[in-house]
Amino acid sequence: LDLLSLLGKALHGAGNFTEAETVLRRVLEGRERVMGESHVSLSPVLNNLAVLLFEQGRYEEARQLDERALQIATSAGEPDHPTVVALLTNLAAVHTALGDTSAAEPLLERALEIEEGEHGESGAELASALNNLAWVYFETGRLIEARNLYNRVLAIDRRASGERSPEVAADLSNLALVSDQVGAVFEAERLYRLALEMREELVEPSHPDLAKSYANLAWFLHRQHRFEEAEGLYLSALEVLEAAQGGDPMFLAWTLKSLGMLYQKLERYSEAEPLYRQSLEIFDNTEGAPHPDLMSLLWTMAALLEETDRSEEAELLEERARSLSRKEDG
Repeated sequence: LDLLSLLGKALHGAGNFTEAETVLRRVLEGRERVMGESHVSLSPVLNNLAVLLFEQGRYEEARQLDERALQIATSAGEPDHPTVVALLTNLAAVHTALGDTSAAEPLLERALEIEEGEHGESGAELASALNNLAWVYFETGRLIEARNLYNRVLAIDRRASGERSPEVAADLSNLALVSDQVGAVFEAERLYRLALEMREELVEPSHPDLAKSYANLAWFLHRQHRFEEAEGLYLSALEVLEAAQGGDPMFLAWTLKSLGMLYQKLERYSEAEPLYRQSLEIFDNTEGAPHPDLMSLLWTMAALLEETDRSEEAELLEERARSLSRKEDG
Protein backbone atom coordinates (compact mmCIF):
# COMPACT_ATOMS: atom_id res chain seq x y z
CA LEU A 1 0.00 0.00 0.00
CA ASP A 2 2.88 2.38 0.72
CA LEU A 3 4.24 1.84 -2.79
CA LEU A 4 0.79 2.43 -4.26
CA SER A 5 0.51 5.63 -2.25
CA LEU A 6 3.84 6.84 -3.68
CA LEU A 7 2.64 5.93 -7.16
CA GLY A 8 -0.56 7.92 -6.60
CA LYS A 9 1.45 10.99 -5.55
CA ALA A 10 3.75 10.62 -8.57
CA LEU A 11 0.82 10.36 -10.97
CA HIS A 12 -0.76 13.42 -9.34
CA GLY A 13 2.47 15.37 -9.68
CA ALA A 14 2.66 14.40 -13.36
CA GLY A 15 -0.88 15.66 -13.95
CA ASN A 16 -2.41 12.21 -14.51
CA PHE A 17 -5.40 12.95 -12.31
CA THR A 18 -7.63 10.05 -13.37
CA GLU A 19 -4.99 7.40 -12.80
CA ALA A 20 -3.86 9.07 -9.57
CA GLU A 21 -7.41 9.01 -8.22
CA THR A 22 -7.83 5.33 -9.05
CA VAL A 23 -4.59 4.45 -7.25
CA LEU A 24 -5.30 6.59 -4.17
CA ARG A 25 -8.78 5.13 -3.80
CA ARG A 26 -7.26 1.65 -3.89
CA VAL A 27 -4.85 2.68 -1.12
CA LEU A 28 -7.73 4.09 0.93
CA GLU A 29 -9.85 0.97 0.52
CA GLY A 30 -6.89 -1.23 1.42
CA ARG A 31 -6.10 0.65 4.60
CA GLU A 32 -9.76 0.73 5.63
CA ARG A 33 -9.91 -3.03 5.17
CA VAL A 34 -6.73 -3.69 7.17
CA MET A 35 -6.78 -0.91 9.78
CA GLY A 36 -10.45 -0.03 10.11
CA GLU A 37 -12.27 3.14 9.09
CA SER A 38 -10.93 5.45 11.82
CA HIS A 39 -7.25 4.52 11.99
CA VAL A 40 -4.84 7.48 12.00
CA SER A 41 -3.03 6.10 8.91
CA LEU A 42 -6.11 6.94 6.83
CA SER A 43 -5.74 10.67 7.42
CA PRO A 44 -2.85 11.38 4.99
CA VAL A 45 -4.44 9.22 2.30
CA LEU A 46 -7.73 11.08 2.65
CA ASN A 47 -5.82 14.37 2.52
CA ASN A 48 -3.90 13.40 -0.64
CA LEU A 49 -7.12 12.36 -2.35
CA ALA A 50 -8.88 15.54 -1.23
CA VAL A 51 -6.08 17.71 -2.65
CA LEU A 52 -6.34 15.86 -5.96
CA LEU A 53 -10.09 16.44 -6.14
CA PHE A 54 -9.74 20.09 -5.06
CA GLU A 55 -7.31 20.79 -7.90
CA GLN A 56 -9.93 19.49 -10.33
CA GLY A 57 -12.62 21.78 -8.89
CA ARG A 58 -14.46 18.88 -7.19
CA TYR A 59 -14.85 20.90 -4.03
CA GLU A 60 -17.76 19.14 -2.34
CA GLU A 61 -16.08 15.74 -2.59
CA ALA A 62 -12.85 17.27 -1.28
CA ARG A 63 -14.70 18.82 1.66
CA GLN A 64 -16.13 15.49 2.78
CA LEU A 65 -12.72 13.80 2.63
CA ASP A 66 -10.95 16.64 4.46
CA GLU A 67 -13.56 16.70 7.22
CA ARG A 68 -13.16 12.97 7.74
CA ALA A 69 -9.35 13.25 7.71
CA LEU A 70 -9.41 16.10 10.25
CA GLN A 71 -11.75 14.22 12.55
CA ILE A 72 -9.46 11.17 12.48
CA ALA A 73 -6.30 13.25 13.04
CA THR A 74 -7.68 15.26 15.97
CA SER A 75 -9.10 12.12 17.57
CA ALA A 76 -5.58 10.66 17.62
CA GLY A 77 -4.72 12.90 20.58
CA GLU A 78 -2.25 15.32 18.95
CA PRO A 79 -4.30 18.44 18.14
CA ASP A 80 -1.13 20.50 17.46
CA HIS A 81 0.45 17.98 15.06
CA PRO A 82 1.65 19.40 11.68
CA THR A 83 -0.78 17.06 9.92
CA VAL A 84 -3.63 18.81 11.72
CA VAL A 85 -2.40 22.20 10.50
CA ALA A 86 -2.31 20.93 6.91
CA LEU A 87 -5.82 19.52 7.21
CA LEU A 88 -7.18 22.70 8.79
CA THR A 89 -5.64 24.70 5.95
CA ASN A 90 -6.91 22.40 3.20
CA LEU A 91 -10.42 22.27 4.60
CA ALA A 92 -10.45 26.06 4.86
CA ALA A 93 -9.37 26.28 1.21
CA VAL A 94 -12.29 24.05 0.23
CA HIS A 95 -14.77 26.19 2.18
CA THR A 96 -13.34 29.32 0.56
CA ALA A 97 -13.68 27.77 -2.91
CA LEU A 98 -17.30 26.95 -2.07
CA GLY A 99 -17.87 30.58 -1.07
CA ASP A 100 -18.15 29.90 2.67
CA THR A 101 -15.42 32.10 4.17
CA SER A 102 -17.17 32.18 7.54
CA ALA A 103 -16.44 28.45 7.89
CA ALA A 104 -12.83 28.92 6.69
CA GLU A 105 -11.85 31.68 9.14
CA PRO A 106 -11.87 29.74 12.47
CA LEU A 107 -9.99 26.86 10.82
CA LEU A 108 -7.24 29.19 9.64
CA GLU A 109 -7.08 31.06 12.94
CA ARG A 110 -6.53 27.72 14.69
CA ALA A 111 -3.82 26.76 12.16
CA LEU A 112 -2.07 30.12 12.70
CA GLU A 113 -2.23 29.69 16.47
CA ILE A 114 -0.52 26.30 16.19
CA GLU A 115 2.18 27.62 13.85
CA GLU A 116 2.93 30.68 16.01
CA GLY A 117 3.37 28.36 18.98
CA GLU A 118 5.76 26.17 16.98
CA HIS A 119 7.78 28.71 14.98
CA GLY A 120 7.55 32.14 16.59
CA GLU A 121 7.90 34.74 13.81
CA SER A 122 9.75 32.79 11.15
CA GLY A 123 9.43 29.81 8.86
CA ALA A 124 7.58 28.83 5.71
CA GLU A 125 4.83 27.13 7.71
CA LEU A 126 4.03 30.34 9.59
CA ALA A 127 4.16 32.37 6.37
CA SER A 128 1.68 29.98 4.78
CA ALA A 129 -0.70 30.18 7.77
CA LEU A 130 -0.54 34.00 7.75
CA ASN A 131 -1.16 34.10 4.00
CA ASN A 132 -4.20 31.86 4.22
CA LEU A 133 -5.84 33.84 7.00
CA ALA A 134 -4.99 37.16 5.29
CA TRP A 135 -6.81 35.99 2.16
CA VAL A 136 -9.96 35.23 4.14
CA TYR A 137 -9.77 38.65 5.81
CA PHE A 138 -9.36 40.20 2.37
CA GLU A 139 -12.36 38.31 1.01
CA THR A 140 -14.52 39.45 3.93
CA GLY A 141 -13.49 43.12 3.65
CA ARG A 142 -11.19 43.24 6.68
CA LEU A 143 -8.54 44.97 4.62
CA ILE A 144 -6.37 46.51 7.34
CA GLU A 145 -6.05 43.15 9.08
CA ALA A 146 -5.28 41.50 5.74
CA ARG A 147 -2.57 44.06 4.93
CA ASN A 148 -0.97 43.63 8.35
CA LEU A 149 -0.76 39.86 7.91
CA TYR A 150 0.57 40.16 4.35
CA ASN A 151 3.28 42.55 5.57
CA ARG A 152 4.29 39.98 8.20
CA VAL A 153 4.57 37.37 5.43
CA LEU A 154 6.66 39.73 3.28
CA ALA A 155 9.09 40.30 6.16
CA ILE A 156 9.42 36.54 6.76
CA ASP A 157 10.00 35.80 3.08
CA ARG A 158 12.54 38.59 2.63
CA ARG A 159 14.53 37.29 5.60
CA ALA A 160 14.39 33.77 4.19
CA SER A 161 15.01 34.33 0.47
CA GLY A 162 16.12 37.91 -0.13
CA GLU A 163 14.48 40.80 -1.94
CA ARG A 164 13.68 38.94 -5.17
CA SER A 165 12.10 35.50 -5.07
CA PRO A 166 8.85 33.83 -6.17
CA GLU A 167 7.64 34.06 -2.57
CA VAL A 168 8.31 37.79 -2.38
CA ALA A 169 6.58 38.26 -5.74
CA ALA A 170 3.50 36.50 -4.35
CA ASP A 171 3.56 38.75 -1.27
CA LEU A 172 3.78 41.89 -3.39
CA SER A 173 0.90 40.65 -5.54
CA ASN A 174 -1.25 40.13 -2.46
CA LEU A 175 -0.39 43.59 -1.11
CA ALA A 176 -1.24 45.03 -4.53
CA LEU A 177 -4.71 43.49 -4.29
CA VAL A 178 -5.25 45.12 -0.90
CA SER A 179 -3.98 48.51 -2.14
CA ASP A 180 -6.26 48.20 -5.16
CA GLN A 181 -9.24 47.41 -2.97
CA VAL A 182 -8.71 50.44 -0.71
CA GLY A 183 -8.32 52.74 -3.71
CA ALA A 184 -4.56 53.35 -3.46
CA VAL A 185 -4.25 53.04 -7.23
CA PHE A 186 -0.69 54.31 -7.70
CA GLU A 187 0.66 51.98 -5.03
CA ALA A 188 -1.42 49.12 -6.40
CA GLU A 189 -0.05 49.54 -9.93
CA ARG A 190 3.52 49.77 -8.66
CA LEU A 191 3.14 46.52 -6.70
CA TYR A 192 1.32 44.71 -9.53
CA ARG A 193 4.11 45.62 -11.94
CA LEU A 194 6.88 44.72 -9.52
CA ALA A 195 5.32 41.31 -8.85
CA LEU A 196 4.92 40.69 -12.59
CA GLU A 197 8.49 41.73 -13.32
CA MET A 198 9.80 39.29 -10.69
CA ARG A 199 7.67 36.43 -11.95
CA GLU A 200 8.70 37.00 -15.57
CA GLU A 201 12.30 36.70 -14.39
CA LEU A 202 11.99 33.91 -11.81
CA VAL A 203 9.29 31.40 -12.77
CA GLU A 204 8.71 29.13 -15.75
CA PRO A 205 6.83 30.64 -18.73
CA SER A 206 3.95 28.20 -18.12
CA HIS A 207 3.66 28.82 -14.38
CA PRO A 208 0.08 29.64 -13.23
CA ASP A 209 1.38 32.41 -10.95
CA LEU A 210 2.71 34.25 -13.99
CA ALA A 211 -0.75 34.06 -15.54
CA LYS A 212 -2.21 35.50 -12.34
CA SER A 213 0.16 38.45 -12.45
CA TYR A 214 -0.75 39.18 -16.07
CA ALA A 215 -4.47 38.87 -15.30
CA ASN A 216 -4.36 40.93 -12.10
CA LEU A 217 -2.60 43.82 -13.79
CA ALA A 218 -4.94 43.48 -16.78
CA TRP A 219 -8.02 43.73 -14.55
CA PHE A 220 -6.55 46.77 -12.80
CA LEU A 221 -5.85 48.55 -16.11
CA HIS A 222 -9.23 47.44 -17.48
CA ARG A 223 -10.96 49.30 -14.64
CA GLN A 224 -8.76 52.33 -15.35
CA HIS A 225 -10.09 52.26 -18.98
CA ARG A 226 -6.58 51.51 -20.26
CA PHE A 227 -8.06 48.92 -22.58
CA GLU A 228 -5.31 48.33 -25.11
CA GLU A 229 -2.70 47.47 -22.49
CA ALA A 230 -5.21 45.41 -20.53
CA GLU A 231 -6.12 43.36 -23.61
CA GLY A 232 -2.51 42.39 -24.23
CA LEU A 233 -2.07 41.29 -20.62
CA TYR A 234 -5.27 39.21 -20.65
CA LEU A 235 -4.06 37.48 -23.81
CA SER A 236 -0.69 36.81 -22.18
CA ALA A 237 -2.47 35.30 -19.17
CA LEU A 238 -4.55 33.02 -21.39
CA GLU A 239 -1.45 31.96 -23.32
CA VAL A 240 0.25 30.93 -20.06
CA LEU A 241 -2.86 29.11 -18.85
CA GLU A 242 -3.10 27.22 -22.13
CA ALA A 243 0.50 26.04 -21.68
CA ALA A 244 -0.01 25.12 -18.02
CA GLN A 245 -1.34 21.72 -16.99
CA GLY A 246 -3.87 21.10 -14.23
CA GLY A 247 -4.48 24.73 -13.31
CA ASP A 248 -7.40 26.26 -11.44
CA PRO A 249 -10.45 26.06 -13.73
CA MET A 250 -12.20 28.92 -11.93
CA PHE A 251 -9.28 31.26 -12.57
CA LEU A 252 -9.35 30.36 -16.26
CA ALA A 253 -13.11 30.98 -16.32
CA TRP A 254 -12.63 34.37 -14.63
CA THR A 255 -9.90 35.40 -17.08
CA LEU A 256 -12.02 34.46 -20.09
CA LYS A 257 -14.97 36.37 -18.69
CA SER A 258 -12.83 39.43 -17.90
CA LEU A 259 -11.44 39.66 -21.42
CA GLY A 260 -14.98 39.16 -22.72
CA MET A 261 -16.16 42.09 -20.63
CA LEU A 262 -13.41 44.26 -22.09
CA TYR A 263 -14.47 43.34 -25.63
CA GLN A 264 -18.12 43.94 -24.76
CA LYS A 265 -17.25 47.39 -23.41
CA LEU A 266 -15.57 48.13 -26.76
CA GLU A 267 -18.60 46.70 -28.62
CA ARG A 268 -16.49 43.89 -30.05
CA TYR A 269 -19.37 41.50 -29.48
CA SER A 270 -18.28 38.74 -31.83
CA GLU A 271 -15.04 38.42 -29.84
CA ALA A 272 -16.70 38.68 -26.41
CA GLU A 273 -19.37 36.01 -26.87
CA PRO A 274 -17.13 32.97 -27.48
CA LEU A 275 -15.08 33.89 -24.42
CA TYR A 276 -18.24 33.99 -22.29
CA ARG A 277 -19.35 30.64 -23.69
CA GLN A 278 -15.96 29.06 -22.93
CA SER A 279 -16.21 30.41 -19.40
CA LEU A 280 -19.73 29.05 -18.99
CA GLU A 281 -18.62 25.64 -20.26
CA ILE A 282 -15.96 25.55 -17.53
CA PHE A 283 -18.55 26.37 -14.86
CA ASP A 284 -20.91 23.71 -16.19
CA ASN A 285 -18.14 21.10 -16.14
CA THR A 286 -16.76 21.99 -12.69
CA GLU A 287 -18.48 20.34 -9.78
CA GLY A 288 -19.00 22.65 -6.82
CA ALA A 289 -18.27 25.83 -8.80
CA PRO A 290 -19.32 28.86 -6.72
CA HIS A 291 -22.82 30.03 -7.59
CA PRO A 292 -22.18 33.81 -7.18
CA ASP A 293 -19.49 33.72 -9.88
CA LEU A 294 -21.71 31.71 -12.19
CA MET A 295 -24.63 34.10 -11.62
CA SER A 296 -22.40 37.05 -12.47
CA LEU A 297 -21.34 35.38 -15.72
CA LEU A 298 -24.95 34.58 -16.66
CA TRP A 299 -26.08 38.18 -16.12
CA THR A 300 -23.09 39.46 -18.10
CA MET A 301 -23.81 37.11 -21.00
CA ALA A 302 -27.48 38.06 -20.91
CA ALA A 303 -26.53 41.74 -21.20
CA LEU A 304 -24.47 41.00 -24.31
CA LEU A 305 -27.37 39.11 -25.88
CA GLU A 306 -29.69 42.03 -25.13
CA GLU A 307 -27.22 44.42 -26.74
CA THR A 308 -27.18 42.25 -29.86
CA ASP A 309 -30.99 42.00 -30.09
CA ARG A 310 -31.37 38.43 -28.84
CA SER A 311 -33.82 39.02 -26.02
CA GLU A 312 -35.23 35.49 -25.93
CA GLU A 313 -31.81 33.93 -25.44
CA ALA A 314 -31.01 36.57 -22.83
CA GLU A 315 -34.17 35.74 -20.90
CA LEU A 316 -33.14 32.07 -20.65
CA LEU A 317 -29.84 33.04 -19.06
CA GLU A 318 -31.52 35.54 -16.76
CA GLU A 319 -33.96 32.88 -15.58
CA ARG A 320 -31.10 30.50 -14.88
CA ALA A 321 -29.37 33.23 -12.85
CA ARG A 322 -32.57 33.93 -10.90
CA SER A 323 -32.96 30.21 -10.21
CA LEU A 324 -29.43 30.06 -8.78
CA SER A 325 -30.16 33.12 -6.68
CA ARG A 326 -33.21 31.45 -5.19
CA LYS A 327 -31.09 28.42 -4.31
CA GLU A 328 -28.48 30.66 -2.67
CA ASP A 329 -31.21 32.28 -0.58
CA GLY A 330 -32.30 28.85 0.60
